Amino acid sequence: MSGLRSFGGEFRKAQKVSLVGRSRGEETRAEVLERTRRERERRRRERQEQSAATAIQAAWRGWIERQHRQAEVRAAWQARYGAEAERASSMDLAPASGFLRQLCFFAKPAAAGDLRLLAVACRLVLTSQQAQLAPAAGEAPQPPQLLFCAQAAGGGEQAATAIWQAQRLHPGIEAALAGAGLLGNLLDGAAAALKADEAQQLAAVRQPALQFAALACSLLALLPQQPFFPSSDGDGGPQVGSTGGSRWADDDEDEEVQAAVRTVAAAAAPTAAKLPWDAEQLPSASLVAQLQLVADSRLLRSLVRAVLPQADAGSGGALQGPALVQRAADVRRLCGLLQQLMALPGQRQRLLVVLAFSAELVQRLWFSYLRPAQASPVEGWVPSADAACDPGWMLPLTLFSLAYSSFIMTAGDDELYTAQRPLPLEQLHSPDRPGGGVLALLKMALWHALWAEAPPAPGGWSPEAAALRSQLKEAAGKLMGQLHDRNCRRAFAPAEAFQADALPAERFQSEVQAATAAGRGLDEEGAGRAWGLLAHAPYLVPFRERAKLFQAVVAQERTRYRDMDLMQSFAAEMGAGGGNRFFPVRRTQVLQDAYDQLNGLGEGLHGRIRIQFIDAHGLEEAGVDGGGIFKEFVETVVREGFNPEAGLFKATTDNRLYPNPHAQLVAANALRLIEFLGRMLGKAMYEGILVELPLAPFFLKKFRGAYCDINDLPTLDPELYRNLVFLKRYTGDVAELGLTFTITDNVLGVAREVELAPRGHDTPVTADNRLAYIHRVADYRLNRQIREPAAAFLRGLHDLIKPEWVRMFNEEELQMLISGGQQGLDIADMRAHVQYSGGYHEEHPVILEFWRALATFSPQEQADFLRFVTSCPRPPLLGFRYLEPPLAIQLAGSMLDEQATERLPTAATCMNVLKLPPYRTAQQIREKLLYAIQSGAGFELS
Repeated sequence: MSGLRSFGGEFRKAQKVSLVGRSRGEETRAEVLERTRRERERRRRERQEQSAATAIQAAWRGWIERQHRQAEVRAAWQARYGAEAERASSMDLAPASGFLRQLCFFAKPAAAGDLRLLAVACRLVLTSQQAQLAPAAGEAPQPPQLLFCAQAAGGGEQAATAIWQAQRLHPGIEAALAGAGLLGNLLDGAAAALKADEAQQLAAVRQPALQFAALACSLLALLPQQPFFPSSDGDGGPQVGSTGGSRWADDDEDEEVQAAVRTVAAAAAPTAAKLPWDAEQLPSASLVAQLQLVADSRLLRSLVRAVLPQADAGSGGALQGPALVQRAADVRRLCGLLQQLMALPGQRQRLLVVLAFSAELVQRLWFSYLRPAQASPVEGWVPSADAACDPGWMLPLTLFSLAYSSFIMTAGDDELYTAQRPLPLEQLHSPDRPGGGVLALLKMALWHALWAEAPPAPGGWSPEAAALRSQLKEAAGKLMGQLHDRNCRRAFAPAEAFQADALPAERFQSEVQAATAAGRGLDEEGAGRAWGLLAHAPYLVPFRERAKLFQAVVAQERTRYRDMDLMQSFAAEMGAGGGNRFFPVRRTQVLQDAYDQLNGLGEGLHGRIRIQFIDAHGLEEAGVDGGGIFKEFVETVVREGFNPEAGLFKATTDNRLYPNPHAQLVAANALRLIEFLGRMLGKAMYEGILVELPLAPFFLKKFRGAYCDINDLPTLDPELYRNLVFLKRYTGDVAELGLTFTITDNVLGVAREVELAPRGHDTPVTADNRLAYIHRVADYRLNRQIREPAAAFLRGLHDLIKPEWVRMFNEEELQMLISGGQQGLDIADMRAHVQYSGGYHEEHPVILEFWRALATFSPQEQADFLRFVTSCPRPPLLGFRYLEPPLAIQLAGSMLDEQATERLPTAATCMNVLKLPPYRTAQQIREKLLYAIQSGAGFELS
C-alpha cells in the first residue's frame, strides 16, 4: 500500500525531491508564461480561422449573388435595348435611363460580344455630343462621360478593338473624331482623378492610373499625331518665359533618335493601322486642347506618383517576391505610355524636363523599382512578351537614363554634389555595396547590350528589338559619360567603378585593329562590338587601353600613307615625277610660310613632310630633316599660332587656350589660319609628337562632338559662373536686379550688347524665366560666340585625326594625348627605352652616374629636365617606348679632354637628344644639368 499517497484513494507516484531545494514537478515562472502564451496563440488562431472562413463564405456568396444579378441585369438590358443594342438611341443616354450604368455593371471586356456593346455605346455618346466637341468661344468643354471605358476596356488590344468597332459602325471622318473624343474625355477625366498627393490616396488611384496608361498608350498608337501634335519650329531653344523644356535637356535629339523612339513605342502598342484622317481636315482648337492633355505636366506627375510611390530610401519597405513582380508589370505599362508620349512630334525634349524635375521620375523609378529589382533580379526583371524582346530592364533603364541626363544638363553640378539631387551620391556608388548602385546597373546594361548579347540567328533582331537596344546604348552611354566627366572633376567613385569587370584586353585590341584594317570606322555598320563599345561606352575600357588603341590605329593609318609615299618615290626615280620634296620655311615667317606651303596639301599631309629652314640671311640651314627638324617646325608653328598675342586664340584666367571669337577682326584670313592650326595639331598627334599646348577643357570637349552646357562655364569664365549660380539661388525679387535677356560682349575693347532671345532688350529676367536666362548666357559664351572659329579648327583637326578616334576620350584624357601624361617621370621606363651614341652605352660609368643624379631630382626638376631635352615637360602617355624621335643621350666631347667637364650639357630638342659631357660624379652631373636647365641656355640645333 506504499503506492497510495492521498487520503482520497488516488494512486500517484511519490515525488522525487531535488537536492537543490525544490521538487521537479513544480513549473518555473518562465514555463508558466510560455504555456500561457501558447494557449493564447492557439485561441487567436482559432478566432482568425473562424473569421477567415466567415469572410470567404461571404465573398463567395457575394460573388454568386453578383453573377446572378449581372445575368438578370443583362437579360433585362438586352430585352429593352436588343442583344446588339440595336434598339438603343441617343435618347437612352439620359441619366435616369440606366443605359450606361447597367452596361458598365455587367459588361466583361474579355468577351467579344460585350466589347461590341461598349463600342456601340461609345458611338452613341459621341454622336450625341458632336456639337459639344467644338464649343463656342469662351465656353468650357463639357464634362467627361466616357471615363467608364478606361475601366471597362482596360487598354491594350481590347481598347484598340473597341475603337475600331466604333469606326466600323460609324465610318468616315466621324470615326477619327470618335476615337479622338474618346481619348480627350479619358484624359480630362483622368487628370481630375489623379490628383492624389497623400500616401493613402496614392494606393487608391494606382489601378485607375494603370488602366488609363494602358488605354492612352493604345489610343495614341491609333490616332494620327500630326494634326494634334505639330512639330515645334524655331531653333529649339527654351521659351523665354519658361523654366523648362530647353534644348539643353537633350541637345542630341535628331530624326534618327526620334525614329528609334517611335519604333520602340510601337512594340507595345496595337498592331492595327491608324484611324483614317483627312489631311486637309483641321481639328478644332477644343479637340486639340483635349488631346494635348496627354502631355500635361500635372497629369504626368500624378501618373508617376501613383505607379512609383517611393521617392527616397526611407519611404516604404523592401520590395520583393510577388509584389516586385507586380511592380515590374506596372512599370512596364507606365514606361510604354511615356515612350509613346516621347514619340509625339515636338514633345520629347519638354517631356524629358517634366519627367526629370516635376514628376521626379529618376528618384521614383530608382527607389520604387530599379534598386529593388537590381537586388532581386529573378523577380524584378520580367521579360516582355512583345517584339522588343526586352529582358525586363531595358525600357525602364532607358527612360531613367534620359531623365537623369536631362537633369544633369539642366540643373548643374551644384545640384549633384551639394543638394545631391536627383539621387544621393551613395546611390551612384557605395563601397559597402560594390555590386549595387546606378553605376553598377549602367555597367551591367551597357556590357550586356554592347558586348555579351548576340543577335538571334538567323535574321538578327526585329526592328523593335534593334531600336530598343539602340536607344538604350545611346541613353545609358550618355549618362555614363556625364557621370564619368563629373567624377573626373570631383570624384565620388573610384575609376574602377566605371570600368568593365572582365574586359578581355587582348581580344578587345585585336577586334578593334581587325575592324580598322578592314577599313571600317567607328560609326560604320559592321564595325564590330569593340568599336561599338568605344562608340557608346568608352569608359568601360580603362584609359590606358584606349590610349594604346589610339596609338595603334593611328600607326596603322600612318603606315598605309608611308607605303603610298614609297610608291610615289619609286615612281619619281623611274621618271614619273612626284616623290618626296622639301618645303622651304623662313625662320622669320614660320607660321605664314607653313600656311602657304602646307595648307593646300590635302591628303598629302598624311605622308612624310620634310622641312628646309631658311635663316635670316636667306640661306638654307645645314642638316637633313630625318624627323627632328619637322618636330621643331611643328613646335614652332604651335608656339606662334596659339600665342594669344597673335590674336587667333585667347587665354582663360588659368592660361588655357581657346579660339578667339573675334579673330576675324584681327586677321582677314583668321578662320583659314585657325583651320590650318587644327591640321597642324592633328599632324602632331598623328606623328606622335608631344606639344606643350594647354587647351581649355570646354574647347577640348568639342573635339569629341559634345555639347557644352552650364557645367562647363567655370573652365571659361569662373566669375561669370559664380554670378549665375548666385542668380539661380537668389531668394529676393529677381526683377529688381534689372537684368534683361542680353549679354555684354567685349569686341576689341568696345562693349556691345547682344540679345540672347528675340526682343531680349525688352524681356526682363524674373524668377520664372531665370533658368532660361542662365542657360542662354552659358550657351552664348560656350557655343554660339565661338561657333565659327571652333568649327574651322575642328575641320582641320579631323582632316588627320578622325572624329571617332577622339570621341572615346574626355577633356583631361585628350590633353594627355596632346601633351603627355601627368604621372611624373618614370626613370625605369626612360632607362629601358633610351638610346646611346658617341661612345656611351648602358654600362658606361658616366651613364650610371647620370641615372643616379636624375633620381635625386624633385618632380618639378624632372619636368624641367624633360622640357630641356624634348621641349615638353610631360612624359609620353604610354611610356618612352612611344616617344618620337626616340630619346637619346650622346657623348659631348672626349673622355680624354679634361676641359670637357667644364662645359654645360646641351640638347637638340628636335631630335630628343641630350648631349652630355663626360662628367666624373653624380653630384657634378646634377649641378651642371640643373644650371643648364634653370638658366634656359644650352639649346641648339643639330
